[in-house]
Amino acid sequence: SDGDNNKFSPLGQVENTFLLTLAEGHLYLVDQHAAEERVLYEHLQSGAVQQRELIAPQVVTLSVEERAFVDAHQTELTTHGFTVEPFGPQVIALRAIPDFVEVKESSLLFARLLTRVRAQKEDFSQALACLGAVKAGQILAPEAQARLLERWSQVANPHACAHNRPVYFRLSLDEVRRKVGRTGLSCEFDQSSVIAERPGAR
Repeated sequence: SDGDNNKFSPLGQVENTFLLTLAEGHLYLVDQHAAEERVLYEHLQSGAVQQRELIAPQVVTLSVEERAFVDAHQTELTTHGFTVEPFGPQVIALRAIPDFVEVKESSLLFARLLTRVRAQKEDFSQALACLGAVKAGQILAPEAQARLLERWSQVANPHACAHNRPVYFRLSLDEVRRKVGRTGLSCEFDQSSVIAERPGAR
């Protein structure tokens, strides 16, 4: 069906970094990190982030400057899925994290998030989307590839990541055919037998 032709079905992973897919008569090489970064960025921008409550809070030790930054940006942190509570003079406890963040990675991710946003080159959504996205070189099972492509195909801007880097490279199948000289009848067919099989051929 036309719907199936427009669906980005995974054909495989290249260098554990790019997802190869076919849709609308084109081959796509999709940067898996950039694609999920865009998905997460738009999710964060929508304000619909789901939290994961932690049974065992994750403790993060901060510098004086980082602790002051956290105190000054509680609203932004909450909006982006974090529940942060004081746990000492320069220590905070993560009571909840965004649902797309792994618990075991949450303390380090939070520290890196603060570093990147404090550098004033990214906002919270850009930095968190990047930190939370699948990485280049990470092996994805076929089911995970399909889920990522499905989510990416539904974003408002599938063309660029949160930092405006291209997400994919596209090549039309017509261009592929031209490059390999597949025009008209190809050499694997016996043209005389093809002609003989035509209706009305003698």
